[in-house]
Amino acid sequence: MKSHGFASSLALGLLCLSGGAQGQSGVVIYGVIDAGVALETSRHAAGSSRALLTGGSSSSRLGFRGSEDLGNAWKAIFTLESGFSPDDGNLAQGGLLWGRKSFVGLSSPYGTLTLGRQDSPLYEYSAAMDPVSGALAFTRIFTLTSRYRRDNNTVKYASPTMYGFKGQLAYSFGEKAGSRASGRILSAGLNYTRGDSSSSLSMQHVNNQPDKGSGIKTTRLLIIGTRYDFQVAALSLMAQTNKSNEGSKAIDSHDLLLGVSVPMGSHKFTGSVIAHQDRRLASGSARQLGLGYSYAMSPRTSLYAGISHITNKEKARFGLVPVAEGGAMDGADPKLYMAGMKHVF
Repeated sequence: MKSHGFASSLALGLLCLSGGAQGQSGVVIYGVIDAGVALETSRHAAGSSRALLTGGSSSSRLGFRGSEDLGNAWKAIFTLESGFSPDDGNLAQGGLLWGRKSFVGLSSPYGTLTLGRQDSPLYEYSAAMDPVSGALAFTRIFTLTSRYRRDNNTVKYASPTMYGFKGQLAYSFGEKAGSRASGRILSAGLNYTRGDSSSSLSMQHVNNQPDKGSGIKTTRLLIIGTRYDFQVAALSLMAQTNKSNEGSKAIDSHDLLLGVSVPMGSHKFTGSVIAHQDRRLASGSARQLGLGYSYAMSPRTSLYAGISHITNKEKARFGLVPVAEGGAMDGADPKLYMAGMKHVF
């Protein structure tokens, strides 16, 4: 009896110690698997395209996230996140193993400092305002936000929240010998949240690689957005300016997004209207309308469907999803119909 009681007490003590150690540090494995069928019309000269795709609701991914308690509210943290396509098993982000995120850092009461490949402040704050962010069926025709979603060689600081305000500042090294400016990226964002409303201002300045001694080319992005949750529906409004001096590829445009999200128990309806105004070439402007629906079968599994339509002017060629290489034909008005399933783990 005594021996049995001692063994039980020892086992209980080891269990408690094990639980305490896991509370101080540990690794979480997480991910998303999203697959659906898609039909896109009026995009290619060859006709409509049909495909099994990923990302109709969220991009598929596999991630590892961990932390270690260093004491006094300080923690060592890391994230490794890989994007993939469940339809063919290939890696996303151009075949990068950790193409979505790959960083290590420190978290403290004074903020979080991270180093590696990570989302830019511009993207993080704008995505929070967009009710359909991450869904291919509703890819924004915002000109450059997705292009500069993630940055390599980045040092990023995220402040703690104070009186409703929080901010981020990121610097990405160009890593080009003989030039500190070439390839360098600076991004910053400020957010204010109070109750059911949230507003943000973010920017990104990119020094592109020079072309044969032609000098540094720059790209500048600025986004302002606001979102208010009325409980029965959440409304979003976002505006962006895009400017670059890349010669024949120069950009000077404005984008405006109006979005809505309506939750109804296990059902959720989303929609967005986007206008892209090309200030250099009026015939390069476009509009987009997207409507979506999702049904949560459980906290981790959902079904979804959506329709999206882009109206391109004569010289605009915005497409919806990468069913095939290249954008839409000049002046084409692609339509996308999609339905699929998403599982989060």
